[in-house]
Amino acid sequence: TLVPPSISNEMYIRFHSGPRDSSSSHARFAFFIEPRQERCLYKMIAPSGIFTSPGYPNPMPQHNELFCTWVITVPEGHRVSIKFLDYDLEPSLENTLFDYKLTFHDGESFFITSFSSNSSWTNLSVDSFTNEMRIHYIESSISGAHRGFKAEFSSDKPTMCGGQLENQGSLSFSLLGQNAKYYYCEWRNSRDPMLSNQTTFTVTVNGTFNNMTKIVCPVYGTTYDSLIIQDSRSMILETVCENTTSPVMVRSPFPGTIIKARRRGSYGRQHSFPVSLANFTLTYKTDQCGGIVHGPQAVITSPGYPNKYPANTDCAWNVKFQQDSQVHVKFEAVDLDPDCSKDFLRLYNGENQG
Repeated sequence: TLVPPSISNEMYIRFHSGPRDSSSSHARFAFFIEPRQERCLYKMIAPSGIFTSPGYPNPMPQHNELFCTWVITVPEGHRVSIKFLDYDLEPSLENTLFDYKLTFHDGESFFITSFSSNSSWTNLSVDSFTNEMRIHYIESSISGAHRGFKAEFSSDKPTMCGGQLENQGSLSFSLLGQNAKYYYCEWRNSRDPMLSNQTTFTVTVNGTFNNMTKIVCPVYGTTYDSLIIQDSRSMILETVCENTTSPVMVRSPFPGTIIKARRRGSYGRQHSFPVSLANFTLTYKTDQCGGIVHGPQAVITSPGYPNKYPANTDCAWNVKFQQDSQVHVKFEAVDLDPDCSKDFLRLYNGENQG
């Protein structure tokens, strides 16, 4: 089975094993990885355009393999719409569920759909949810008698959700009762890393996502709605999949916060999908405190110390010293409200509040 290569020098590989019958013989895999210098990568930044498989319309030489990626970015506030003008791909020797030639992703990773060599190009079209789409193309030529494909992209349709987050505000999102197969929305607070080393971005989530009170979010083979909050390094700060009986609050000291609302389904499966229960609100704000602290040592104080700190303030610090060392904390002064439901200071082991 051919797998598209990474578009950089890094790759993340994840394996999940779920419940299975003890008599099943399907419990093993092996694969070979190696570096390659040649890269078939195309980056297109424009409101519209045309792209083709390499060499189109000439047939691909016999016994050749192609692994190509297109990254298409259109103006903010618009979706990427793909329409195929010609589609003539080499039939695969194996007719399997995962026999896909073209796969489409929204942004960096959200899977939209896949096309095989048997797909009819007369009605092939794909829309993204955000202003970026990634297309992976895998081809292995045996006969050397197929043209490849030709497609056009446009940005006439507006995005259904997502956008930029200012320093403070709120937003509402609802697909309640809609029979959505999948969706993907992305909001970004793009603070300048050079200007925001001492700020905290706080997000509060309130609403419904599924008809379950507790769910482990990566449920493969099922359809569910979820909200993911992560920093600019793609480190997940919080994932919400169950209904929030009380507000979920996330405080990030890292520059740049990304909020993703999405519905995941089963790859390649065609079946009915339950109606969406996604109906939530987000409030967010930026406080001038907190941030990232490096060693070899540092002093952390409440905002305005030694004066009283202001009310309704949220601060978060990420303390990171050199490797193989521990963080030792010594309090010089503590004067907080005795009611912990009002004011509190918490210390977590590790990189975030998980």
